[in-house]
Amino acid sequence: MNNQANTVTIELEIPIKADIGFVWNCLLEDMGIWWRKDFYTSPKTESFIIEPFVGGRMYEDYGGGNGLLWANVMVLDAPHNLEWKGHLSPSFGGPAITFMKLSLTEREGVTILSVKDTTFGNVTENSKDQLTSGWEMLFEDTFKKYVESKK
Repeated sequence: MNNQANTVTIELEIPIKADIGFVWNCLLEDMGIWWRKDFYTSPKTESFIIEPFVGGRMYEDYGGGNGLLWANVMVLDAPHNLEWKGHLSPSFGGPAITFMKLSLTEREGVTILSVKDTTFGNVTENSKDQLTSGWEMLFEDTFKKYVESKK
């Protein structure tokens, strides 16, 4: 077999009409609220959790100690940067490793959320299109609307 690993990178910039501290708090404290239920991997999922510390887990909790680990927090630099590293199993399009960086900067009362996702492994241009569409739905459609409606 001669399988070759590929890399795809997705970058988005999303302006959010809220101050940086408010956006940061929504990002971490409310992830279980704004994370789309249609992004869950199982009907058993009871909640989506991020543990906001270096080494913390980002995971779906199925209850009873069961669940699915999405990633681990690698960098937490409040209120500017959150980075995590995760794995895509073959059942979710992998095998691949993904590195996600969310950065916040504030300009004139608007916070710019920069999303950069680099995935290495069994990925294609089709994977890039699917990931781009997914992150746009999650961050542009869902997270941004959640923050702006909450403030």
